[in-house]
Amino acid sequence: MHGWERRMRLRHYLEQGISKAELSGRFGVSRRTIDRWVESGQLDLDLSSDRAWYSPRPPQEPPVRFETPAGHQGQVDFGTFRLPWGRRHALLVVLGYSRLLWLRF
Repeated sequence: MHGWERRMRLRHYLEQGISKAELSGRFGVSRRTIDRWVESGQLDLDLSSDRAWYSPRPPQEPPVRFETPAGHQGQVDFGTFRLPWGRRHALLVVLGYSRLLWLRF
């Protein structure tokens, strides 16, 4: 993406009637690039926000964390581990409020 000043100068030169072939030599970009900027409306964008989007959709809002009151919710999981001295079973509990982990073999 090119800067606001460069695009404003390009738009000004196009309004003056200078050919796209000549402008491609002045700005060091291909004629197809200038055509793409004109067709997509990039010469008319306001770049005062200084945000660059590199994908066609705007950034998504961050996910909202699921909160529960203390003592109301927990997650339990069982697991089996194979160790060199044999198989062991484990109980894992994660508390929803404090995210405290509790593990017992």
